[in-house]
Amino acid sequence: MAIKKIIGSSLVAVSMSSVCLVAYAGPDLTIDNNTSKYSSSQINDGLCSSALDGGVIQPYEKGHVVSGVLIAFACWGHESDCKADVYMTDNCNQGGASKVATVRFDTQKGIIPPIQNYTPEYTISGSGFNVALDGGGPAFADKK
Repeated sequence: MAIKKIIGSSLVAVSMSSVCLVAYAGPDLTIDNNTSKYSSSQINDGLCSSALDGGVIQPYEKGHVVSGVLIAFACWGHESDCKADVYMTDNCNQGGASKVATVRFDTQKGIIPPIQNYTPEYTISGSGFNVALDGGGPAFADKK
């Protein structure tokens, strides 16, 4: 009987914290990848987005949606200054790839300008909860 009570209490605690996270979640983030490369990101120096289902943006994918709930979870503790390092690969910096940009945002207000772009091959731009990935034309097709 004690084990059932512990399990029941644990389920109640988990469900209450989940309700709080959903209530705290901001708007969804929409990303347009206008390049021939995959894209992934690392949030606040944590895991790569490729570890999540749908965490890799496909080449030329339009309207890729990252849910506000997922953003709230990934930015927990950094809600007003969440940092996303952007890579033009399907697994962040694996294989020695360099980040192409850093985007900072507030989970309730959106992108905090300016977006820091680190390479002339790619330009990450956006405002609010909309981001565009541009560049990487034919001259850059063989570069990582």
